[in-house]
Amino acid sequence: MVNVFPLYVTSTVQDWFFSLEEGARRNLQSLKEAFLERFQRRNLDYSLQNIKQQQSEAVDDYINRILAQTADSKVPEAILVGMMVGGLRPDLAAIVMPQAPKTHQQFLAAATIAEKTVQMTTTKLIENLTVQIANIASMEDRLSAMLTDKLNSSVAEMSALQVNNNSQTNRPYQRQQYQQRPHSTYRQQQNYQRPPVSSCQGCGNLWKISDKCAKICSLEINLGLDRCIKSCALPANSEIVLPVHVSRIQGEQVLLEPTPNLEKKQLMGARCIVTVIQGKSVFRIINPTNKTVQLPRRYVLANAVNVDEQFMQSLDNAKMKSINTIEAKPKNTNRDNLEIDLSKAELTLKQKSKLQAFLHENKNVFATNLKE
Repeated sequence: MVNVFPLYVTSTVQDWFFSLEEGARRNLQSLKEAFLERFQRRNLDYSLQNIKQQQSEAVDDYINRILAQTADSKVPEAILVGMMVGGLRPDLAAIVMPQAPKTHQQFLAAATIAEKTVQMTTTKLIENLTVQIANIASMEDRLSAMLTDKLNSSVAEMSALQVNNNSQTNRPYQRQQYQQRPHSTYRQQQNYQRPPVSSCQGCGNLWKISDKCAKICSLEINLGLDRCIKSCALPANSEIVLPVHVSRIQGEQVLLEPTPNLEKKQLMGARCIVTVIQGKSVFRIINPTNKTVQLPRRYVLANAVNVDEQFMQSLDNAKMKSINTIEAKPKNTNRDNLEIDLSKAELTLKQKSKLQAFLHENKNVFATNLKE
Protein backbone atom coordinates (compact mmCIF):
# COMPACT_ATOMS: atom_id res chain seq x y z
CA MET A 1 0.00 0.00 0.00
CA VAL A 2 2.88 2.34 0.75
CA ASN A 3 4.22 1.84 -2.76
CA VAL A 4 0.97 2.93 -4.46
CA PHE A 5 0.44 5.95 -2.16
CA PRO A 6 2.05 8.49 -4.54
CA LEU A 7 -0.31 7.45 -7.34
CA TYR A 8 -3.42 8.73 -5.55
CA VAL A 9 -2.22 12.13 -4.32
CA THR A 10 -1.51 15.50 -5.92
CA SER A 11 1.86 16.67 -7.17
CA THR A 12 2.44 18.73 -4.01
CA VAL A 13 1.98 15.65 -1.81
CA GLN A 14 4.14 13.61 -4.19
CA ASP A 15 6.99 16.08 -3.81
CA TRP A 16 6.59 15.96 -0.05
CA PHE A 17 6.50 12.11 -0.12
CA PHE A 18 9.72 11.76 -2.06
CA SER A 19 11.43 14.28 0.26
CA LEU A 20 10.92 11.93 3.26
CA GLU A 21 13.53 9.51 4.47
CA GLU A 22 13.54 5.96 3.13
CA GLY A 23 12.43 4.45 6.46
CA ALA A 24 9.44 6.80 6.82
CA ARG A 25 8.29 6.04 3.27
CA ARG A 26 8.29 2.21 3.86
CA ASN A 27 6.62 2.25 7.33
CA LEU A 28 2.89 2.93 7.16
CA GLN A 29 2.63 4.29 10.72
CA SER A 30 5.56 6.65 10.24
CA LEU A 31 4.11 7.81 6.93
CA LYS A 32 0.75 8.52 8.57
CA GLU A 33 2.29 10.56 11.41
CA ALA A 34 4.43 12.56 8.99
CA PHE A 35 1.46 13.20 6.71
CA LEU A 36 -0.70 14.48 9.59
CA GLU A 37 2.17 16.64 10.86
CA ARG A 38 2.56 18.24 7.46
CA PHE A 39 -0.98 18.59 6.14
CA GLN A 40 -3.19 18.65 9.29
CA ARG A 41 -5.39 21.75 9.58
CA ARG A 42 -4.37 24.06 12.42
CA ASN A 43 -6.03 27.07 13.97
CA LEU A 44 -3.70 29.82 12.75
CA ASP A 45 -3.14 32.82 14.99
CA TYR A 46 -3.57 35.67 12.52
CA SER A 47 -2.43 38.16 15.12
CA LEU A 48 1.14 36.90 14.59
CA GLN A 49 1.07 38.14 11.01
CA ASN A 50 0.29 41.71 12.10
CA ILE A 51 3.27 42.14 14.41
CA LYS A 52 5.01 45.39 13.40
CA GLN A 53 8.00 47.18 14.80
CA GLN A 54 7.15 50.41 16.57
CA GLN A 55 8.73 53.67 15.43
CA SER A 56 10.88 54.02 18.57
CA GLU A 57 11.33 50.28 19.23
CA ALA A 58 14.83 48.80 19.03
CA VAL A 59 15.58 45.78 16.85
CA ASP A 60 16.44 43.56 19.83
CA ASP A 61 13.19 44.42 21.58
CA TYR A 62 11.24 43.76 18.38
CA ILE A 63 12.82 40.32 17.91
CA ASN A 64 12.26 39.35 21.55
CA ARG A 65 8.62 40.40 21.31
CA ILE A 66 8.04 38.22 18.24
CA LEU A 67 9.80 35.23 19.81
CA ALA A 68 7.70 35.58 22.97
CA GLN A 69 4.43 35.69 21.02
CA THR A 70 5.36 32.73 18.77
CA ALA A 71 6.82 30.51 21.46
CA ASP A 72 3.73 28.27 21.64
CA SER A 73 2.96 28.25 17.91
CA LYS A 74 5.95 26.22 16.74
CA VAL A 75 6.41 28.42 13.68
CA PRO A 76 9.21 27.22 11.34
CA GLU A 77 12.35 29.36 11.35
CA ALA A 78 12.05 30.39 7.69
CA ILE A 79 8.47 31.62 8.20
CA LEU A 80 9.46 33.35 11.43
CA VAL A 81 12.32 35.20 9.70
CA GLY A 82 9.94 36.28 6.94
CA MET A 83 7.51 37.64 9.55
CA MET A 84 10.34 39.57 11.21
CA VAL A 85 11.49 41.12 7.93
CA GLY A 86 7.94 42.06 6.94
CA GLY A 87 7.29 43.76 10.28
CA LEU A 88 10.39 45.99 10.25
CA ARG A 89 10.14 49.75 9.92
CA PRO A 90 10.25 50.87 6.26
CA ASP A 91 13.68 52.48 6.59
CA LEU A 92 15.16 49.27 8.08
CA ALA A 93 13.28 46.93 5.74
CA ALA A 94 14.74 48.75 2.71
CA ILE A 95 18.23 47.75 3.91
CA VAL A 96 17.52 44.23 5.24
CA MET A 97 15.26 42.86 2.47
CA PRO A 98 17.92 42.96 -0.34
CA GLN A 99 20.17 40.76 1.86
CA ALA A 100 17.45 38.01 2.04
CA PRO A 101 18.32 36.53 5.48
CA LYS A 102 17.40 32.85 5.91
CA THR A 103 18.08 32.21 9.59
CA HIS A 104 17.43 34.04 12.81
CA GLN A 105 21.12 34.90 13.25
CA GLN A 106 21.42 36.36 9.73
CA PHE A 107 18.35 38.50 10.31
CA LEU A 108 19.67 39.74 13.67
CA ALA A 109 23.04 40.75 12.17
CA ALA A 110 21.51 42.51 9.15
CA ALA A 111 18.85 44.32 11.21
CA THR A 112 21.40 45.53 13.79
CA ILE A 113 23.69 47.01 11.11
CA ALA A 114 20.72 48.66 9.38
CA GLU A 115 19.56 50.19 12.66
CA LYS A 116 22.98 51.74 13.36
CA THR A 117 23.19 53.10 9.80
CA VAL A 118 19.78 54.75 10.05
CA GLN A 119 20.63 56.22 13.46
CA MET A 120 23.82 57.85 12.14
CA THR A 121 22.07 59.23 9.07
CA THR A 122 19.15 60.55 11.11
CA THR A 123 21.50 62.23 13.59
CA LYS A 124 23.27 64.15 10.80
CA LEU A 125 19.97 65.16 9.26
CA ILE A 126 18.69 66.40 12.61
CA GLU A 127 21.87 68.44 13.14
CA ASN A 128 21.60 69.99 9.68
CA LEU A 129 17.93 70.76 10.20
CA THR A 130 18.71 72.32 13.57
CA VAL A 131 21.31 74.62 12.02
CA GLN A 132 18.97 75.59 9.19
CA ILE A 133 16.13 76.28 11.61
CA ALA A 134 18.43 78.48 13.70
CA ASN A 135 19.52 80.43 10.60
CA ILE A 136 15.92 80.91 9.49
CA ALA A 137 14.94 82.08 12.97
CA SER A 138 17.78 84.65 13.05
CA MET A 139 16.85 85.91 9.57
CA GLU A 140 13.23 86.18 10.65
CA ASP A 141 14.24 88.21 13.72
CA ARG A 142 16.35 90.61 11.64
CA LEU A 143 13.62 91.01 9.07
CA SER A 144 11.04 91.64 11.76
CA ALA A 145 13.27 94.30 13.35
CA MET A 146 13.80 96.02 9.99
CA LEU A 147 10.09 96.04 9.24
CA THR A 148 9.32 97.38 12.71
CA ASP A 149 11.81 100.24 12.34
CA LYS A 150 10.49 101.12 8.89
CA LEU A 151 6.91 101.01 10.11
CA ASN A 152 7.73 103.25 13.08
CA SER A 153 9.49 105.78 10.85
CA SER A 154 6.56 105.81 8.42
CA VAL A 155 4.09 106.34 11.26
CA ALA A 156 6.21 109.20 12.63
CA GLU A 157 6.36 110.90 9.21
CA MET A 158 2.63 110.53 8.72
CA SER A 159 1.96 111.93 12.20
CA ALA A 160 4.19 114.94 11.57
CA LEU A 161 2.52 115.57 8.21
CA GLN A 162 -0.94 115.33 9.76
CA VAL A 163 0.00 117.77 12.53
CA ASN A 164 1.35 120.22 9.95
CA ASN A 165 -1.84 119.98 7.88
CA ASN A 166 -4.00 120.52 10.95
CA SER A 167 -2.02 123.60 11.98
CA GLN A 168 -2.37 125.12 8.51
CA THR A 169 -6.10 124.38 8.44
CA ASN A 170 -6.75 125.93 11.86
CA ARG A 171 -4.76 129.13 11.07
CA PRO A 172 -5.50 130.19 7.50
CA TYR A 173 -4.37 133.78 8.03
CA GLN A 174 -0.71 132.68 8.18
CA ARG A 175 -0.94 131.55 4.57
CA GLN A 176 -1.97 135.06 3.52
CA GLN A 177 0.83 136.62 5.53
CA TYR A 178 3.32 134.25 3.94
CA GLN A 179 2.18 135.20 0.44
CA GLN A 180 2.48 138.91 1.17
CA ARG A 181 5.93 138.60 2.70
CA PRO A 182 8.57 140.42 0.61
CA HIS A 183 11.54 138.68 -0.97
CA SER A 184 14.35 137.70 1.32
CA THR A 185 17.88 138.99 1.01
CA TYR A 186 19.02 135.76 -0.62
CA ARG A 187 16.43 136.04 -3.40
CA GLN A 188 17.37 139.67 -3.93
CA GLN A 189 21.01 138.65 -4.32
CA GLN A 190 20.02 135.97 -6.80
CA ASN A 191 18.03 138.49 -8.85
CA TYR A 192 20.92 140.91 -8.70
CA GLN A 193 23.41 138.30 -9.90
CA ARG A 194 21.24 137.30 -12.88
CA PRO A 195 23.24 137.91 -16.09
CA PRO A 196 21.95 140.59 -18.44
CA VAL A 197 19.93 139.56 -21.47
CA SER A 198 22.07 139.61 -24.59
CA SER A 199 20.81 141.38 -27.67
CA CYS A 200 21.23 140.66 -31.34
CA GLN A 201 24.56 142.04 -32.57
CA GLY A 202 23.11 142.75 -36.00
CA CYS A 203 19.93 144.74 -35.26
CA GLY A 204 20.25 145.38 -31.50
CA ASN A 205 16.71 144.21 -30.64
CA LEU A 206 16.11 142.16 -27.51
CA TRP A 207 14.59 138.66 -27.76
CA LYS A 208 14.65 138.90 -31.53
CA ILE A 209 17.17 137.82 -34.12
CA SER A 210 17.04 139.44 -37.52
CA ASP A 211 16.68 137.30 -40.61
CA LYS A 212 19.91 138.68 -41.98
CA CYS A 213 21.73 137.61 -38.80
CA ALA A 214 20.35 134.05 -38.70
CA LYS A 215 22.02 131.41 -40.84
CA ILE A 216 21.04 127.78 -41.15
CA CYS A 217 23.72 125.44 -42.44
CA SER A 218 22.84 121.96 -43.61
CA LEU A 219 24.80 119.21 -45.30
CA GLU A 220 22.86 117.18 -47.82
CA ILE A 221 24.21 113.78 -48.76
CA ASN A 222 22.57 111.71 -51.44
CA LEU A 223 23.37 108.02 -50.93
CA GLY A 224 22.46 105.27 -53.34
CA LEU A 225 22.81 101.51 -53.34
CA ASP A 226 24.87 99.35 -55.65
CA ARG A 227 23.09 96.00 -56.22
CA CYS A 228 23.63 92.88 -58.28
CA ILE A 229 21.55 92.84 -61.45
CA LYS A 230 21.21 89.06 -61.30
CA SER A 231 22.41 86.20 -59.13
CA CYS A 232 25.94 85.04 -59.84
CA ALA A 233 28.65 82.74 -58.52
CA LEU A 234 32.15 84.01 -57.74
CA PRO A 235 34.77 81.27 -58.35
CA ALA A 236 37.40 80.63 -55.70
CA ASN A 237 40.57 82.76 -55.80
CA SER A 238 39.28 84.99 -58.58
CA GLU A 239 38.64 88.63 -59.46
CA ILE A 240 35.56 89.62 -61.43
CA VAL A 241 33.84 92.77 -62.70
CA LEU A 242 30.11 92.52 -62.06
CA PRO A 243 27.38 94.49 -63.83
CA VAL A 244 25.42 96.33 -61.14
CA HIS A 245 22.38 98.56 -60.80
CA VAL A 246 22.83 101.92 -59.04
CA SER A 247 19.65 103.29 -57.43
CA ARG A 248 18.64 106.66 -55.95
CA ILE A 249 21.49 108.54 -57.63
CA GLN A 250 21.30 111.48 -60.01
CA GLY A 251 24.46 112.08 -62.00
CA GLU A 252 26.97 110.20 -64.09
CA GLN A 253 30.06 110.09 -61.87
CA VAL A 254 29.58 108.29 -58.53
CA LEU A 255 31.89 106.93 -55.84
CA LEU A 256 31.29 103.28 -54.84
CA GLU A 257 32.05 102.47 -51.19
CA PRO A 258 32.00 98.70 -50.36
CA THR A 259 29.53 97.73 -47.60
CA PRO A 260 30.12 95.39 -44.62
CA ASN A 261 27.94 92.81 -46.39
CA LEU A 262 31.00 91.74 -48.36
CA GLU A 263 32.97 91.02 -45.17
CA LYS A 264 30.23 88.63 -44.03
CA LYS A 265 30.83 86.58 -47.19
CA GLN A 266 34.65 87.01 -46.93
CA LEU A 267 34.78 89.10 -50.10
CA MET A 268 36.59 92.35 -50.96
CA GLY A 269 35.31 95.17 -53.15
CA ALA A 270 37.15 98.01 -54.89
CA ARG A 271 36.55 101.60 -53.79
CA CYS A 272 36.35 103.41 -57.10
CA ILE A 273 34.66 106.11 -59.18
CA VAL A 274 32.47 104.78 -61.98
CA THR A 275 30.21 106.19 -64.66
CA VAL A 276 26.49 105.45 -64.36
CA ILE A 277 24.59 105.03 -67.63
CA GLN A 278 20.83 104.59 -67.32
CA GLY A 279 21.19 103.40 -63.74
CA LYS A 280 23.75 100.70 -64.58
CA SER A 281 27.48 100.43 -63.99
CA VAL A 282 30.17 97.91 -62.98
CA PHE A 283 31.82 96.93 -59.70
CA ARG A 284 35.12 95.10 -59.19
CA ILE A 285 35.09 92.36 -56.55
CA ILE A 286 37.62 89.76 -55.35
CA ASN A 287 37.00 86.30 -53.85
CA PRO A 288 40.23 85.35 -51.98
CA THR A 289 38.71 82.21 -50.43
CA ASN A 290 39.04 78.62 -51.61
CA LYS A 291 35.33 78.12 -52.22
CA THR A 292 32.73 79.49 -54.60
CA VAL A 293 30.53 82.26 -53.17
CA GLN A 294 26.95 82.78 -54.36
CA LEU A 295 25.55 86.31 -54.63
CA PRO A 296 21.75 86.54 -54.89
CA ARG A 297 19.92 88.97 -57.13
CA ARG A 298 19.69 92.57 -55.83
CA TYR A 299 22.34 91.87 -53.20
CA VAL A 300 23.78 95.17 -51.87
CA LEU A 301 27.48 95.43 -52.70
CA ALA A 302 28.33 99.09 -52.12
CA ASN A 303 27.00 102.55 -51.31
CA ALA A 304 26.99 105.10 -54.14
CA VAL A 305 27.76 108.80 -53.52
CA ASN A 306 27.62 111.66 -56.02
CA VAL A 307 31.02 113.16 -56.87
CA ASP A 308 31.66 116.72 -58.06
CA GLU A 309 33.74 116.63 -61.24
CA GLN A 310 35.73 119.73 -60.34
CA PHE A 311 37.33 117.82 -57.44
CA MET A 312 38.31 114.89 -59.68
CA GLN A 313 41.86 114.59 -61.01
CA SER A 314 42.85 112.08 -63.67
CA LEU A 315 46.10 110.17 -63.37
CA ASP A 316 48.05 110.18 -66.61
CA ASN A 317 50.60 107.39 -66.52
CA ALA A 318 52.40 108.81 -69.53
CA LYS A 319 53.45 111.91 -67.59
CA MET A 320 54.72 109.93 -64.59
CA LYS A 321 58.47 109.49 -64.49
CA SER A 322 60.52 106.95 -62.65
CA ILE A 323 63.19 107.95 -60.17
CA ASN A 324 65.97 106.16 -62.03
CA THR A 325 65.19 107.51 -65.51
CA ILE A 326 67.49 110.04 -67.19
CA GLU A 327 65.88 113.15 -68.61
CA ALA A 328 67.08 113.72 -72.16
CA LYS A 329 65.64 117.20 -72.60
CA PRO A 330 67.66 120.13 -71.21
CA LYS A 331 66.30 121.95 -68.24
CA ASN A 332 64.45 125.17 -68.90
CA THR A 333 66.34 127.81 -66.97
CA ASN A 334 64.39 130.70 -68.44
CA ARG A 335 62.71 132.44 -65.54
CA ASP A 336 61.53 135.44 -67.49
CA ASN A 337 57.91 134.26 -67.53
CA LEU A 338 56.76 133.49 -63.99
CA GLU A 339 53.14 133.15 -65.20
CA ILE A 340 51.75 135.34 -62.41
CA ASP A 341 48.35 136.69 -63.43
CA LEU A 342 47.64 140.18 -62.08
CA SER A 343 44.56 140.85 -64.18
CA LYS A 344 42.18 140.27 -61.27
CA ALA A 345 44.28 142.11 -58.71
CA GLU A 346 42.73 145.28 -57.30
CA LEU A 347 45.73 147.42 -58.28
CA THR A 348 46.25 150.37 -60.55
CA LEU A 349 48.37 150.13 -63.67
CA LYS A 350 51.24 151.91 -61.96
CA GLN A 351 51.11 149.53 -59.00
CA LYS A 352 50.96 146.49 -61.31
CA SER A 353 54.02 147.69 -63.24
CA LYS A 354 55.98 148.22 -60.00
CA LEU A 355 54.98 144.73 -58.77
CA GLN A 356 56.02 143.08 -62.05
CA ALA A 357 59.35 144.89 -61.95
CA PHE A 358 59.90 143.69 -58.38
CA LEU A 359 59.02 140.08 -59.28
CA HIS A 360 61.33 140.13 -62.29
CA GLU A 361 64.14 141.51 -60.16
CA ASN A 362 63.72 138.69 -57.62
CA LYS A 363 62.77 135.91 -60.02
CA ASN A 364 65.48 133.57 -58.72
CA VAL A 365 63.55 133.17 -55.47
CA PHE A 366 60.48 131.56 -57.13
CA ALA A 367 60.18 127.94 -58.33
CA THR A 368 58.82 127.43 -61.81
CA ASN A 369 58.32 123.60 -61.65
CA LEU A 370 58.08 120.74 -59.12
CA LYS A 371 61.75 119.81 -59.43
CA GLU A 372 62.83 123.20 -58.15
